[in-house]
Amino acid sequence: MSLKDEQPDAGKQGQVPDTQKFSRGDLQLPGVSGIGFEDRQGAAVSYRLVPSGRLEAECCEGGVVCWRVEMHKINDMVRPLGLDIIGDAVIGRGVGADVDVEPYNAIMLGVSRSHALFRPAADGLYLVDLDSTNGTTLNGCALIPNYEYQLSTNDTILIGRLSFSIWIVGKAVINSPTDAAIKFQDPPK
Repeated sequence: MSLKDEQPDAGKQGQVPDTQKFSRGDLQLPGVSGIGFEDRQGAAVSYRLVPSGRLEAECCEGGVVCWRVEMHKINDMVRPLGLDIIGDAVIGRGVGADVDVEPYNAIMLGVSRSHALFRPAADGLYLVDLDSTNGTTLNGCALIPNYEYQLSTNDTILIGRLSFSIWIVGKAVINSPTDAAIKFQDPPK
């Protein structure tokens, strides 16, 4: 299994990546109708599809689970980072990461290039440490590398020394890249 998908240029150091932004309420992809997320909107202004470029391939294989999440309190960041996760999404720094946290002082805070990953599944969203140098903790407990740990809203994640809270907004199953009325379900409690 390859963890490295094509990743657009993440931008300059100190800037939040602006790749594949989605407008509030609808998923906007070239050649894809708006997918109705308006009933499951969190605090993020926009949501970014991760990993990028996988929606059509995943839908051709019989549908894809999409978890809408927000990363809050990243180094006291004002706005949460919104993500629509449709496949294994590597959290790390630089062009090899699907969720590039380099703009949040990741190098100084001990984040590896491929530190951890979000893994979506039908029954929940999972966090996996990728045998990182400085480790990953979930709610203060160190993760065993390469094991899945199910996430819940308000969980606190520490990758290296970079801390953030995860908010699960909802889950949808997308059967076709042209689906126009996908509605998010309530997240598991």
